[in-house]
Amino acid sequence: MNWQIFTTTCVFLSLLIGAARLFISYRQHQTFKKNIRPGVRDRQQTIYNAITNIIRQANTYTYLSTEDIEQFKHDIKDSDLLFEMEQQRYLRTIKKKVMALYKVSVPLQTLSLTKEKWNELSRKQMELLEWFNEQENTAKDKFKDYLSHWV
Repeated sequence: MNWQIFTTTCVFLSLLIGAARLFISYRQHQTFKKNIRPGVRDRQQTIYNAITNIIRQANTYTYLSTEDIEQFKHDIKDSDLLFEMEQQRYLRTIKKKVMALYKVSVPLQTLSLTKEKWNELSRKQMELLEWFNEQENTAKDKFKDYLSHWV
């Protein structure tokens, strides 16, 4: 009889200890999620802000400086870790368009271009600026799943 009570008590205590460990693990997991989410969301917000800023720069000033481009690249450096493939592709497209606008805008600021070259570069610049003009709404659409968390 004593042996059965001892065995039952051991089993009960083992289950109680297991339940306590499970509860502690659950609480640690909840605390981790609670603490990590704001940091991730802050980084995502920084990246989204960098996108909207570079779009506004292009639309407002019709060219981008090297400082603007370097700041943009710096702000979006962690984007591959924080967003899904669709957003990553969109960011790569923006980076390509940013560099294309820069490559077109710099020669246009010089006076040593032939009329044909100037017309060609102006046409390319206008096409890129039209693309950037459409991107404010596109960026909101691409990041709408993340925007709801930031509001």
